[in-house]
Amino acid sequence: MVLWFTTLDCAGLAAYVIWTCKNPDWNARKSQRRRLFLMECSKNLVDIALQKWAASPPQSLPYTVRKAIEQIGTATSTERSEASKDEKHIYRISVFCGRKRDKKVRSSCIRCRKTCCNEHLRSYCEHCDVNPNTSK
Repeated sequence: MVLWFTTLDCAGLAAYVIWTCKNPDWNARKSQRRRLFLMECSKNLVDIALQKWAASPPQSLPYTVRKAIEQIGTATSTERSEASKDEKHIYRISVFCGRKRDKKVRSSCIRCRKTCCNEHLRSYCEHCDVNPNTSK
């Protein structure tokens, strides 16, 4: 651990020296310039990681992590990605049959994503799906 923190400290000091050489007027009147630099640098690095986490599907993050990200001010995505929608084929109870019939199905409506059994799921051709009034 000591080696890790020493390496991190050296990297922070090197970045600070390069930054102050390029920007000598940055916070010139402040007494703790290095501390301010390290705080801003770490916040920028954490913001990048938070944005990546926030863009990931919400099911992949625990609820407490999502709430912590939202409290910091980064908005999380509410939709699942197309890849994760196709990946999971979990059996769920049909919404239209209810718990009494206890039908577990994998198929769902394309539009509303509700799980449907084969009795309630209708197949349409592309033409009828686009123009439902033209079907017989």
